[in-house]
Order: sequence, then C-alpha cells, then structure tokens
Amino acid sequence: MRILSFLYYALYKLSTVIKRKEDIDHIIACNILSVMLSTNTILFFAIVLRFSFAKGFFLPYDNYIKIFFGSIFFIWYFILKRHFIEKEYYVWIIGKYDTEYKDRIKLIRIIGFLYLIFTPISFIVFAIFISRM
Repeated sequence: MRILSFLYYALYKLSTVIKRKEDIDHIIACNILSVMLSTNTILFFAIVLRFSFAKGFFLPYDNYIKIFFGSIFFIWYFILKRHFIEKEYYVWIIGKYDTEYKDRIKLIRIIGFLYLIFTPISFIVFAIFISRM
C-alpha cells in the first residue's frame, strides 16, 4: 500500500496546481488513481492473456472478458474510495508526505505528471503492438 499512498500523494500534489473554490483535490486524486490503476491492471491481464493462450482461444467468452475488463475500473474505484476517502486515510498520507517531502514538491508533481502521461501511452503502444500481431 505504500506505493499506492505515494502515487496518491503525487497525483494529489499535481491536482493542487489548479486553484479551486472547494477543496476537492483529494477526491480528484482518488478518481485519477483509480483510472490509472485500472489501466495498469488491464494492461497486465492483456499481456498475460495474449502471451499465455493461443489467438482466438477466448473468442467464445468474448463478452465475459469485456465485462471483466470493464468491471476492473469499478473494483479499483470502490476500493480506493473506501480506503482513501471514507476512512479519511488521505489526511494521514498528505500530512506524512508533506513533512517528508517538504522541499521536493516540484519533483513530486513531476512524478505525478509522468505517471499520468506514461500510463495511457504505454497502454496505447501495447494495444497497437498487439493489433499488429
């Protein structure tokens, strides 16, 4: 959970760049993290399924696989919402990492930005690679 906490904090600091009337940055960071982790999970399962089984092996189960991949986002969303928002774990994370990385806020924002950019790019590159096989 430590890496999830760090990624949450990096995305939180990235979302604080834009000033808002209400303090909803912790909710935005949680939602972005659920999308990014969903992308990572789908990419992992796609790699395992593609290189472990013959092409067309899951064709009869195509609808089930689509439902499975679609439900991954909702699973991550509800897990992270419960963990960070409902249990108010985000308060502890923000307090801990604010004191730990007080002088490296720009670096944390850069890490959050790179995670936000490179996760979808890797997914797109892999999808193009798989479609040409």
